[in-house]
Amino acid sequence: MSSAMLSMIETLANPWVIFGFAAQFIFFLRFVVQLFATEKNKRTTIPVSFWYLSILGALMILVYAIYKQDIVFIVGQGLSLLIYLRNLFIYYRAPQEPLLETASTISAKNSLWPERTFLITALIFLGIAGTVIFLSVTKSREFQPPLYSAIDALEALWTEYKVVYIEPTSGRTLDKEEGNITTSEGQSYTMLRAVFMDDVETFDFSWKWTKDILLREDFLFSWKFGQLADGSYGVLTNLGGENTASDGDVDIALALFLAYGRWGNEIHLNEGRAIINSVWDNEVVEINGLPYLMGNNKEKDSADPWLIINPSYLSPYAYKVFAKIDTKHNWNALADSSYIVYAQSARLPLDKSYSVWLTPNWIEINRDTGEIRAAESQNLDSSFGYDALRTPWRIAMDYKWHGDERALTALKDFWYLERVWQEGKYLPAIVSHDGVVTSKEEKLEMYAGTLPYFVLIHPELADEIYTTKIINNYNRNTFLWNTDPGYYGSNWGWFGIAFYNDRLPNYTERFLQDI
Repeated sequence: MSSAMLSMIETLANPWVIFGFAAQFIFFLRFVVQLFATEKNKRTTIPVSFWYLSILGALMILVYAIYKQDIVFIVGQGLSLLIYLRNLFIYYRAPQEPLLETASTISAKNSLWPERTFLITALIFLGIAGTVIFLSVTKSREFQPPLYSAIDALEALWTEYKVVYIEPTSGRTLDKEEGNITTSEGQSYTMLRAVFMDDVETFDFSWKWTKDILLREDFLFSWKFGQLADGSYGVLTNLGGENTASDGDVDIALALFLAYGRWGNEIHLNEGRAIINSVWDNEVVEINGLPYLMGNNKEKDSADPWLIINPSYLSPYAYKVFAKIDTKHNWNALADSSYIVYAQSARLPLDKSYSVWLTPNWIEINRDTGEIRAAESQNLDSSFGYDALRTPWRIAMDYKWHGDERALTALKDFWYLERVWQEGKYLPAIVSHDGVVTSKEEKLEMYAGTLPYFVLIHPELADEIYTTKIINNYNRNTFLWNTDPGYYGSNWGWFGIAFYNDRLPNYTERFLQDI
């Protein structure tokens, strides 16, 4: 089914659209009544029911116009109502005889039965429309989603994102909250979104800068770029920016494969192959016979037996794509170890006395034993927050794309999110590994990153969260976020909307069967 058809179906299914059609139908009925009376009397006749239907239809259209914030219809129907009411007032001041019995105005004395029939019909439609609205509001617990198309929202937010966060002279993605730095992660997000939005120009623009500036000799990417001490711009080696971040490397490779699947440029396929070969050679460590993805390229050759892993970097849905493109490496086993990390890092108490089963931002794994512990490196904590909020989304993508039942099992471990939401109708920005709220601030990225858990495990709550916390922050009049969520929130807000509305197709399916 085409995206245009899906968009039309979404629009027609909206209760407010149904209400609007009912309003127009009732407004149309007044002409049917007038025509019926005219035909019966063989001369132009305006029965009193004409004005009742006019008032009822105009009132409903006015309500719809107010909801849509359409000033043209608000003014038009509001003024028309005054005229319709004035006509009724005049009619009932002299009910015994019409003022004029001419070709243009005549009492409909003999047409009471059809008038009543049409009025009853109008009231029935009004009742149906009202019932639809009531049931919809009740279902969403008094919150009604705005009238909009998910496709329109994704396109509008993408357009705004390009204006605000992509540097027009270079193609690099700016994290403005961090002094306009650029990360390999940020470039990967832009590339992925460009593929899903069928935006070849932006994809090529972003990818060119990424290759020219961040690509290392080993086909991985320096993770951090920004302004240097002398005022020039370059890779921030003073902050370890020349090293890699494995999530950025994996997501860039996946974006290239998706681009090849959507647009057919074989160069993208070959570039992606080079990247994933290097990911395996430089960022994957074998422990107890299983490959594990490290957080960066430094861990593999580290003399320290404790190696850093970020669970939110793990992408089993991507590894299964890689497995079909690169048969030399056991990418499916990397997906297997990802689920081990998800389960153990969530359920182990780590640096707390107990756990509420939320995956942490960071962990360490012993290369000799496979034991997992809380990360002891500076600034790497075990909370569920900025990094970890992405984990439910990545797990859910494996179920969406590949139907892996282990994804549902892993998502059920996030039960604490459901409890927190039910208790307070909000999700805090940071929760410690033992369930203590350490930041009550609400972040769009937290709602969007965790939304897939609710979609697959608690769909009724997913609708509520999507409506009240995500789409409520999207202004359908300005086509912008009501409150600017920043670079990170803009990306994950978009990914959350796309997941909820099933707008993240696996374009690699188009070519994988031929490989």
